[in-house]
Amino acid sequence: MIIDFHTHTFPDHMAEKTVTKLGKSCRIYAFSDGTQEGLRRNEEKAGIDLAVIQPVATTAHAVPHINDSAIRINQNEKETTGTRLLSFGCIHPEYGDYKEELRRIAAAGVPGIKLHPYFHGCDMDDIRYLRILDAAAENGLIVLTHAGYDQGFPGEHNCTVPMLRKAALSVKGITLIAAHMGGWKEWEQVPDLLADTGIYLDSSFAVGHIRPEEGAEAYWNTGSFKPDPGMLSCREREVLSKQTGESTGDPDKGSSCKRMTGFQEEAKRRCVFGNTQLLKPEEFAVIVRAFPKGHVVFATDSPWSDPAESISFIRSAPLSEEETEDILGRTAQKLLRYD
Repeated sequence: MIIDFHTHTFPDHMAEKTVTKLGKSCRIYAFSDGTQEGLRRNEEKAGIDLAVIQPVATTAHAVPHINDSAIRINQNEKETTGTRLLSFGCIHPEYGDYKEELRRIAAAGVPGIKLHPYFHGCDMDDIRYLRILDAAAENGLIVLTHAGYDQGFPGEHNCTVPMLRKAALSVKGITLIAAHMGGWKEWEQVPDLLADTGIYLDSSFAVGHIRPEEGAEAYWNTGSFKPDPGMLSCREREVLSKQTGESTGDPDKGSSCKRMTGFQEEAKRRCVFGNTQLLKPEEFAVIVRAFPKGHVVFATDSPWSDPAESISFIRSAPLSEEETEDILGRTAQKLLRYD
């Protein structure tokens, strides 16, 4: 059995608009139309048996409505043939009676919740999240969270690997899954800081290459990102001024220097975001083997990755057959208690 532990869908009436907006903001290609049926079709083509939907509440008001939808999806999917869908629930750090809401969805059979520190504007080790993790543990709910940078939020950093470590060690009994192999584009920290915490990882949007949105190829080509001719750093302006004995200042008080500073800041962001290379098979295997056996689950972050390509990547990694099968389905089956 192959289980995709991390996918996204949206209501039919807003799926196209939402996927288009997110794709443009992140400059990435969408492999599905964002509907439940679109997800099912893509997953079936790749031979995936179960796709787990991970909804995100961007406002506190939306929480009960999204959770009601999750409950309906899970009830309706009981008789489905082919690729089945299973939905997690959600919570928001500003939601008032979060304890009661988590009890409600747990009683309805929802297996877990999704957190997204960037959309919530809340650091992963914030007390509001720690309280939610504690309540989730009390109700036997799995918590899956975005981890590491997020290409849609350049300049922000709400879920560092150290934050994840603190959160995992602060709450007893929590089953916590860090998406994107523990920390998107922070993978060098993951083995040392997370392997001993009990955290699980998912492989979503962390393997192979990013496919740029059509027309956004130049953004992802860091080699094409160059300063304007004649642009000077503040230090260069100072040296030149001393050499010539003349001021190199512009009438608008150093616009060249300001542009260079802005360029340098953008270049730093591009080092993180402007590079399509994700984990290579060998790098993926190193992280897998740093963790206890059975602590990585397969995931695609659909619609942002191709399911078939993602499976092919997992099978190409230098891992044993047992390790590969654990990742593709067996570990997820155990976590979800899914037969």
